[in-house]
Amino acid sequence: MTFKLRKQLKITFLLAILFLSNVVIVSQFNILSIKAQITDEQIEPTTNFAPSKSSDYLLGITYTWLEDFKVVGSAVVSDSLGNSYITGTVNTDLITNTDIFLGKTNASGEILWLKKWDFQEKDIANDIVIDESRNQLFVIGETLINTTFGYSDVLVVCFDTNTGEEIWNATYGELDLSEEGNSAVYYSSKLFITGTQTTFFHLYSSPNVFSVCIDSLSSSILWMQNNTSSSYDFTPSIVIDENQEELFLVFNRYLKISNDQLYRFHLRKLLLNGSTIWESIFGIDESIKINDAYFSESTDTIKITGQCNEIDSPANKDAILLTLDTSGVLLQEIKIGSESLDEFALTVTAVNESLYIGGYGESDVRSNQASFLSKISLDGEIFWFDKIDKYAISSINDLSIDSQDRLIVVGSCKFDYDYLFERLLLAITKDSDSDNLSDYFEEIIGTDPENPDSDADGYTDGEEYLGYTDPLNANSNPRNRLRLRNLAIVLFILLVVSFMVIQFSINTFSRKSKTNEKSAIVLFFEKIRLKIKGRKKRIDS
Repeated sequence: MTFKLRKQLKITFLLAILFLSNVVIVSQFNILSIKAQITDEQIEPTTNFAPSKSSDYLLGITYTWLEDFKVVGSAVVSDSLGNSYITGTVNTDLITNTDIFLGKTNASGEILWLKKWDFQEKDIANDIVIDESRNQLFVIGETLINTTFGYSDVLVVCFDTNTGEEIWNATYGELDLSEEGNSAVYYSSKLFITGTQTTFFHLYSSPNVFSVCIDSLSSSILWMQNNTSSSYDFTPSIVIDENQEELFLVFNRYLKISNDQLYRFHLRKLLLNGSTIWESIFGIDESIKINDAYFSESTDTIKITGQCNEIDSPANKDAILLTLDTSGVLLQEIKIGSESLDEFALTVTAVNESLYIGGYGESDVRSNQASFLSKISLDGEIFWFDKIDKYAISSINDLSIDSQDRLIVVGSCKFDYDYLFERLLLAITKDSDSDNLSDYFEEIIGTDPENPDSDADGYTDGEEYLGYTDPLNANSNPRNRLRLRNLAIVLFILLVVSFMVIQFSINTFSRKSKTNEKSAIVLFFEKIRLKIKGRKKRIDS
């Protein structure tokens, strides 16, 4: 009898645990199954190239493409018809050989073509601009001129926007200098390019920033501004205020070449003829490093992004977004990132009343390099900041806004099984309601892309999806899930305690029954029974 009772109690205890587990798991099963279904979606390879397509809650329509050994997307530009054009570099071997690639997507988010372009042993693409009136694209970068000593010239290649075929190419540089083109803008049939140049065969040579203006029709140099000094300049970026016809050149400069952790950034204002109006040096924080700049026409301000030291943990980096007016006055400083993790912002762009910044950082899920994306209002409110953890390694290198206000993302990624290989990362997304979910993804899971809280339960669709609750069920939300979890914990504790009490009572009863001596628990229940009987007799009388 005792053995049967013990067995029944153990079975009951196990069933109770299974029941509580199911209560917690079933509540999120629907949203998890949707997530698994979406992230694993694949498409058939397209003619002449084989990108794979998937959907992502943040990146929306996502393409990855592997060619040769390594494909890194570096820049993207969009036209007024909803088309976007991407460029970057393809490593054709594991050592030095690289080619340039060019791609086009249409208004429907489909890749129309991807093409490689080869000039020298080492060709690198860093930026891309467009002349819509002539259907021309201009890829700016560098090409290896001297294979013996390894120095390069600035490379500009003009392509047809419809076919991707080359129209012309040109290189620019001096014999004793190695140059690379880093950033460019197009305006009134002119290319304004900035980059760095280094003197070769000089023991103490260091990179200096330069700027150059090129006629896009004749490919001839109109003017060039050099800065030969002992300073160490890097990652220059150039933007244009078309209304005032003024250029702004932003670059970093080391304070000490021997200590690459201390630097300041410079902002130089130029006329279109190359004349310098003024130059400001910013020493807000000697850890700030600038990677990209964007001119906001709606606010007449310059948005600059990069990274800086964390306040509480200087060994780690935070992404930073700075806003300056056209006089060089700092208006706003925003730091973004996770505590005690590194984040490096590489690019910034704007649409309507919002800013997007992208880059990479340390993942708090997989302990690897994960790309990140953040949406921020123009007045500094952070709508969301999120990292993409599904890749082994990933980075967002450039952003563009197309004519449909969609965000075009370009960068690179690696899957767990890629080992030495690296893929192009291309994404087309839009978050109309700022709920941290792409409109394309919301259409798939059934939520409203124009309403941040589809089930009106006080939580955004993004908070519910990322919290493993159902954004279409008002009763399923992070608050109720937390309550359910706490209830399950309490019930589990009560079950464990009850089981221990019952088990103790059974063991005590078993030992006492052998000597016909009543145990303490039996005497306790008999005492209660006698009291109940006595109370019942008094009531009957």
